[in-house]
Amino acid sequence: MKCPEDPEALCGQPIGQYHCPVCACMQVACTPHMCEPELCLLENCDCLPEGRTKSINLVETEHLEKIGQLERLLRHQAEQLEEVLRTNDQLQARLAESEAENDQWQKKLAEVWAEVASLRERAE
Repeated sequence: MKCPEDPEALCGQPIGQYHCPVCACMQVACTPHMCEPELCLLENCDCLPEGRTKSINLVETEHLEKIGQLERLLRHQAEQLEEVLRTNDQLQARLAESEAENDQWQKKLAEVWAEVASLRERAE
């Protein structure tokens, strides 16, 4: 039996190392799945020596579940942070456009005031 998790599918995600949500072995995004016999939660996994099955106690299972929850939360927060950064980049671009437009209007306003001053001088 082999773990169905595919860390290679996570290329481009804001993830480095993480615990596999299926077998609990430590993985690195964008690399082939690695299995660690001392951590693996899968019964009769290919990583175990022949004839050996894995037994893990309840406390270890609970800790691994909490680690998995924390890793999922961190992934979610990383995705939210990326969205905030994208939005910030968009807002910065809009601000730059607005500032350029404001500069153009300021120049036009200066031209209008110069024209007004010129017309006043002629009128006097």
